[in-house]
Amino acid sequence: MTSPLTKGLYRGAIAVNFPYDFLTKQHSIGNVWQKEQQGLKFAAAKKVASIAELRKMPAEALFADDPAVEPFTKAALGGGMNTDGWSFLVDYPKALDQGMTADVPILTGMTADDFGPPAEMMKTTVATFPTAVASMFGEKKAAFSGLADSYLALCPVKIDQESRTAAKRAQQEYRMASIFSWAQKRAKSAKSPVYTYFFDQAIPWPEHPEFGAFHSSDLVYAFNNLAKLNRPWTDVDRRVADELSTCWVNFVKF
Repeated sequence: MTSPLTKGLYRGAIAVNFPYDFLTKQHSIGNVWQKEQQGLKFAAAKKVASIAELRKMPAEALFADDPAVEPFTKAALGGGMNTDGWSFLVDYPKALDQGMTADVPILTGMTADDFGPPAEMMKTTVATFPTAVASMFGEKKAAFSGLADSYLALCPVKIDQESRTAAKRAQQEYRMASIFSWAQKRAKSAKSPVYTYFFDQAIPWPEHPEFGAFHSSDLVYAFNNLAKLNRPWTDVDRRVADELSTCWVNFVKF
């Protein structure tokens, strides 16, 4: 939504489970030099010295399950954006601050368990609760440490299940706050509305209750194609699919 090459090509965007806390980190989107370094490491792991040699390799060899290559595979072959000076002129935080984001309506949000299992499946205990909560803030962990005592005073936990419920709430609210913060920054230069959602309908999956409302689990409801997935769907699931898909269609139409 920040590339000058896409200007005028779309009139709205649906950003599903968008990682705003990641995108607003400095250098979250790599630059060309960083990508080139990853490519060089990947080539070295494949024991070749040039891109020409990589191009000669059969696809099965390029993507082979090789422990020596695995650390670089996602970075080098998984694509991803980078500030190449053409498609993306600056990293996302700068683009946001400079008002370069597309001024179109946006529908975005998150699933309840996008960043971890449901509370009842978490392993957090009373003893590990302070550390578990602090770890959720990533590079902002140091800033949180100064407020940790105040936060923990607001969330007293006496038994393990309370700690899990509180940890899950902290996890979700941190991401909600990051979406709100992103929307506030965007509103300084964009006038189009932002619509947000919080999706907590877990796909019925008796074999894997630990997944909950996992990343991308909302898509089967949004496209209203429950019949394509063999799960013990209920009337509630079908109603959610009808309502969510209607919301998406209305957003696209209007």
